[in-house]
Amino acid sequence: MVTILKYLVIAAIVVASLVVLVTAFRRGKGVRTLCWSAVSGLAALCVVALIGRFTVFTLAINAWSVLCSAVMGVPGVLLMLAIKFIWVL
Repeated sequence: MVTILKYLVIAAIVVASLVVLVTAFRRGKGVRTLCWSAVSGLAALCVVALIGRFTVFTLAINAWSVLCSAVMGVPGVLLMLAIKFIWVL
């Protein structure tokens, strides 16, 4: 049961990443939008990691979290926090 949930979460992240990519390139400002999304996502990840020292919820900075926050931006960071919150409950 746990592996099915794990694969569903990975599939949701992949679908969300594809939606971000398609939306960025359909607007005609693909590269600029993706760069801005990556910068804001990485900044949000750093803020969550810094604030996490004082709160209960924090995100580890590793290859997967950096990739997720760079591709999906701030919604990716919020998704990682939500997933972590759900698994704690």
